Amino acid sequence: MKFNLNQRAVVPLVFILCFNLNLQSQTRLINQFREEIKHAPEEDKKLQAIFSFCEQRQSLSTDTLCKYASRAKVISLSQSNITNIALAEYYIANCLVKKGALDTALQICERNILKLAKKKGSASALMKLTALKAQILIKSNKYKEGLSEIYEVLHIAEQHQDTLMQMIAKNGIGWVSMEMNQTAEALQWFFKALKTTENIALHRVNSNIYSNIAAVYKQLHKNSLAEYYVKKSIAFSRKNENLFFLANGLNILADIYIDTKRPLLAGAPLNEALKIRKVIGDPFYIVSDMSQLAIYYANISDTVKGIALSLEGIEMAKELELTSKLPYLYHALGENYKAAGNYTEYSKTLEIIMALKDSTYETNSAEARAEMDTRYNLEKKENLIALQRLEISNKNYLFYGSLLLLLVTALIAWLLFRGYKKSQQIKLLKIRAEEKQLAARAVTSAEENERKRISRDLHDNIGAYATVLMANIEQLKKHPCEDGLLQSVEKISLSAQNIMGSLQETIWVLNNDLITITDFIDRFKLYARKMLQAFPEIQIRFKERLEMDVELSPAEALHLFRIFQEALQNTLKHAFPKNIVVTVETNETFKISIKDDGKGFNEDEGTDGNGLSNMTFRAKEAGYLLNITTGYYGTEVALIKNQSFAVL
Repeated sequence: MKFNLNQRAVVPLVFILCFNLNLQSQTRLINQFREEIKHAPEEDKKLQAIFSFCEQRQSLSTDTLCKYASRAKVISLSQSNITNIALAEYYIANCLVKKGALDTALQICERNILKLAKKKGSASALMKLTALKAQILIKSNKYKEGLSEIYEVLHIAEQHQDTLMQMIAKNGIGWVSMEMNQTAEALQWFFKALKTTENIALHRVNSNIYSNIAAVYKQLHKNSLAEYYVKKSIAFSRKNENLFFLANGLNILADIYIDTKRPLLAGAPLNEALKIRKVIGDPFYIVSDMSQLAIYYANISDTVKGIALSLEGIEMAKELELTSKLPYLYHALGENYKAAGNYTEYSKTLEIIMALKDSTYETNSAEARAEMDTRYNLEKKENLIALQRLEISNKNYLFYGSLLLLLVTALIAWLLFRGYKKSQQIKLLKIRAEEKQLAARAVTSAEENERKRISRDLHDNIGAYATVLMANIEQLKKHPCEDGLLQSVEKISLSAQNIMGSLQETIWVLNNDLITITDFIDRFKLYARKMLQAFPEIQIRFKERLEMDVELSPAEALHLFRIFQEALQNTLKHAFPKNIVVTVETNETFKISIKDDGKGFNEDEGTDGNGLSNMTFRAKEAGYLLNITTGYYGTEVALIKNQSFAVL
C-alpha cells in the first residue's frame, strides 16, 4: 500500500506563518491532538487519537510520552487487539529509549516483532518496531546488527509500497554509513531517500535527511553546501513542528558557524537546541548536545562553563550507561582543558579517550572491526603523538617549548589531513576488498590442500596395508586348513598393527597445532625401535645436535615422518645394513638425515613402487631439499631447510 500522508501532519499555512516554538506547550499540533483525545466519544477513536498524539514522540517530553503510551496499552489490552498492543508497546519502548533503558526497550521490540512477524495487516507496526530496534542497536555501538535490521525495514516497506518507511530506511542506512565514516556511501543513500518521492510534504516529514546531508558535506569541508541543506532542514522542521529534527539541524548549523570562523553566531542555535533536548527528554541526544555546547565554549575561551558542562554530561552518560557518547564528552572536556592551558588535565583526558576507543573497538564484531580498523588506528596514533608531545610539555613549561609543541601538532595534523584525506578512504576500500578476496581464496586453497594431503597419506599407507590384509584373507579362504594358516594369520595381524600404527601417527600429528623437533625425534625413535625388533642384528643410533628447538606445523611433521618411515623401510628391506644412524642438526640450517652402511641401490632403478617419487613430492610440499646419496658404502637420505624457520 502506498503511504497516504495524514492531513494533520501537514501544518496549515496559517500555522506555518504564525509558528513560534514554545517549550512549555511544546507544539500546536500536540495541543490539537490532546484536545481530540479529550473529546473522543468512543474508546476506539480515543485510542487512535492517542496513537496520533504519541506519533509526535520526537517533540514530546519523556513523561508525557510515557503517560499516553501507557493509556494506549490499557485500552488495547481491553480490546485484545495484538497489533494495537504491539503499537502501544512501541511507544512505551520509545519512552524507555529516552530514559536510557536501552536493554528493556530492545526486549520489548524483539518480543513484539516475533508476535507480528506472521500476522497479516500488521506491516506498519512491524516496520516501526524493527526500525526502533535498529536505532537501539546502533546507539549501543552494534552497527552491523543495526544495519541488518534497517535493511529488513526497507525490504518490508518495498513489499507494501510504503513510501514514508522507504525514505526512513534509506536515511537510516545512510546514517550508519556516515557514523562509520563512509561519506560517499552515506550521501548516495541520503539522496536515494529524497528521490523516493517528489511529494514535498513527505520531505518535510523527513527533514532530518537534509540535516544528515549537511553533516556529511560539513565533514567534507564543503561548508556552503552544508549550510544550504541544514537551513532547509531547519525550515522544514519548524513548519512540521518536529522538535527533535529541529535540534539536530540547529547543532549542525552551529558547527558550521564555528568551522567558518563565525563562533559568535553559534551560541544561539546551540542553546536553543539544548533547551529543546531537555524538554523532549532523550538523554542520548541531551549529552550529545552538551558536548557540542562545551566545544563551543572552548572556542570562545569560556572554559569554566565548558569544563562544568562537559563534566555534567559525562556524569549523566555514565549513570545512564550511554557509553557511545563518552568519547565525545571527554573530547569536549579535553578541548576546554587545552584552551585553558591546563595540559596536565588535557593529557589525562586524552588517555581516557584512548581507553574508551579501545573498549569500543573490542566490543564490535569481527566484520565491523575490520571496517573500522584504519580509522581507529589513525586516531589512536594521533592521540599517542599528542600524549608524547604533552609529556615533554609537562616537563618543560617554558613558553618556547609550548609554542614548539603547538607548531609540531599543527604540522602533523596538516600533513595527515593533506596526505590521507584525499586518497586514504578510496585506497583503504580497495585494500579491504583485496584482503577479503585473498583471505577467501587462501582458506579455500588451504582446505583443499589439506583434504588432498590427508587423502594421499591414507592412500599411501593405510591403503597399502589394507591391500596386504585383503590378500592374506583371500589366501586363507583358498587354503583354510593348510600348514601356512598360522603364517597367514600372523601376516594379517602384522598388517592390522601397521594400519593402527599409521592411524596413530596421523592422529598424533593432527592433534597438535605445533610440534617441536624434539617431539618429532622422540616419536620417530619409538617407531624405529619397534621396526628393528624384527632385525636384532642391526644397530641404530640417534645423533642430536640441537642449538635451538624448531617448531613444525602438523602437515610438515607428517611429511617428514612419512619420508623417514619410507627410508627406514627401504633400508631394512633392501640394504641389509649392520648400522643405521639418524642425525638431527639445528643451527642456521635445519638438517635431518638417516644413513646406513648397507649395499646401496641403483638410483635409476629406484625402490619398490613409488617410494622415491612420494618422498620427493612430500619434501617439496614441506619446503625441504631432499638429498639421496648411495654407493658401495651405503645410503644416506637427508632433508635440508636453508630458509628461516620458527624457533622456540
